[in-house]
Amino acid sequence: MSGIDATFDFLAETMNESASDLLIDLLDSKDRDMRERALTAILKRRECLGHAVLLLRWQDWSDRWKGLIAQYSHHVAPAIKEAIGSPDVQLQSNGCDAGLWCRDYDLVSDLANAVLTGKSEELVTRGESTLVRLCEMLSEELFANRESRRGHDPSLARRFVMGELESALRRMGDRIRPALIESYLLLATKETSFLRCALDNSGRALGQAMTERLVSSNRPGVMRVIIDLLQMQHVPAGAAQAASQRCDVPFVRRMFNAIGVNPADVVARNTARITEIAWLDPQRSVLTALDSDEQAAAVAFVCRSGVEKETKLEFLRMVFEKAGVSGRLEAGKGIGDIRGSEANELVVQAFEDEDARVRAIVAPQLRSRSIPGATKRLLACANSEDPTLSRVVKECLADFTFQSYLNSFDKLDEESRWDTGKTVAQVDENVLEELLEEIESSSRMRRLQALRICPTLELINEVSPIVLSMLYDEDAFTRSAAATALGYCNLPSAAEALEQTLQDSNSTVVQAARESLSRLGLNPQESSGAETAETPVNTSQT
Repeated sequence: MSGIDATFDFLAETMNESASDLLIDLLDSKDRDMRERALTAILKRRECLGHAVLLLRWQDWSDRWKGLIAQYSHHVAPAIKEAIGSPDVQLQSNGCDAGLWCRDYDLVSDLANAVLTGKSEELVTRGESTLVRLCEMLSEELFANRESRRGHDPSLARRFVMGELESALRRMGDRIRPALIESYLLLATKETSFLRCALDNSGRALGQAMTERLVSSNRPGVMRVIIDLLQMQHVPAGAAQAASQRCDVPFVRRMFNAIGVNPADVVARNTARITEIAWLDPQRSVLTALDSDEQAAAVAFVCRSGVEKETKLEFLRMVFEKAGVSGRLEAGKGIGDIRGSEANELVVQAFEDEDARVRAIVAPQLRSRSIPGATKRLLACANSEDPTLSRVVKECLADFTFQSYLNSFDKLDEESRWDTGKTVAQVDENVLEELLEEIESSSRMRRLQALRICPTLELINEVSPIVLSMLYDEDAFTRSAAATALGYCNLPSAAEALEQTLQDSNSTVVQAARESLSRLGLNPQESSGAETAETPVNTSQT
């Protein structure tokens, strides 16, 4: 150890008070090393004279020196405490700043007392700002995982601070000091019984003041306690009021990052009790300030809430127009619980969304709401390039099966037959297989019905080889039905076969062939054989 080190160690340890005077003088040395050695020695000393001088001249020290002083906070704490209680404005200001640098949470009782009994408004204001910031620093250590002061247990500090603040709030009476309330809120949780009791009595002065701070404070620690309280089985009235009245973007973002799209059951139940939400006002532009996940959580929150139907619809309309895909997806889910013509209009609007996932979400609602043209709208997406949308649409039209169509065919008018047939052909993956089974059936009646249905399914080209062979069936009814069906086949082989069918011995068959050729845009040739040897169809055949 060098001689200079030994000298300063001695000056730091000796009980001789003159050592303090020497070290204080060395603080103004022209030698930087001597100044810093003197500062370190003063901080190591237990007596308060040097510490008091450090506080007296606090405004002159650099941040580096203030940081060094804070490392010896347990030594300088008495000097800080004395400075805060001083009537000298500058010294009190120095003490408050030093208390923050040292994170001396034991000062809370002195600061709270200064706030309640301060002789000047300036002293009270300084005490308030220091108290709030000190509690905010402790809140950050406890709830935001900020680094704690060395050798310091933040949970024990919180226990002490909360007791002091609660005592100050009881002494405050009707003379409300917002800083005391905000300091308390920064460290409160849903387990804090004094807080819950006060907020449940929001009509009283303290409860009203607490609710007002919950609404107006922009400190993250205060926002945290609102969200914490929303997750209780019984939400205090003041907390619910604050959650509904706040409309600042930081709070809204924090809340929805915390609760998400699928919150716990208790949060969902509490949300349903909220009947007013201030940030829903379109003029505030809160929705567009949120990111994708936050928008989704916000939409889910509103849909679960107890706000009026008209308010929800107005909000959802804005979501479909301005929100990202995640928000629009949640809106598509949420609107399912709302009935009426306005909701139907929004569903139709959502089904025209540019994103296939949004269309897939609302697709099942089109028919359930009896929206005009629902089936046609769904059919337009049946073969979508998006596999999810295509699958959902086909599930929505799952009742359009070949068998159901077959059973209802005779009950439908002509227009409905064609519309339904087109739908069945698009959504029933087994339609061709089942149609072939009917056409090849041993039952004459099933074959005839299949030939009638075939054109409406627009599958005549696919089954034309079999239908062509049926032009030569021994049964005239079958030949006639086959000729009619081929009138919807655009293959050359069909036209050639129909030309030959004009020579059929049965006039009904010939007439069917002529009509089919006309339908295909061909001029049927006259058949002399049919004119001279007509064989009427036996209408008694079954």
